[in-house]
Amino acid sequence: MLVLKDRSGVDKLPPDTIALHISFRPSRKLIKRILERCPNLKKVYLAEFKAKTVDQEVVKILASRGVEVSIEEIRGRPIEYSRKVVEEALRLREAGMSVRAIARILGVPKSVVHYWIVHAKATKTREELVA
Repeated sequence: MLVLKDRSGVDKLPPDTIALHISFRPSRKLIKRILERCPNLKKVYLAEFKAKTVDQEVVKILASRGVEVSIEEIRGRPIEYSRKVVEEALRLREAGMSVRAIARILGVPKSVVHYWIVHAKATKTREELVA
């Protein structure tokens, strides 16, 4: 699934996009551009706080094209790394490696590794949030 972070990203969307997370309030005009660009689009995800302000006409346009709108109740930004990388970091920590060494091996910031270790059970990757 792709994330559309701003309006300028519409022109960069691959035409075969099936699922899309829109991280801002889309206009009718923008939704029409997205649908023209991605004719196979089946699902659009909106953050709960953005969905409250979305024009209902936008939802109707999506529904008329058979696109499901899903509202996500997530807080904060999901982790950009895969579950395998998180699990590898935890495995290395259990083996006695330092946070700094783990970060260097995996190529991620030390603060991210520390967060994974402290909040391992609550850690969600982007794929897990929208699966």
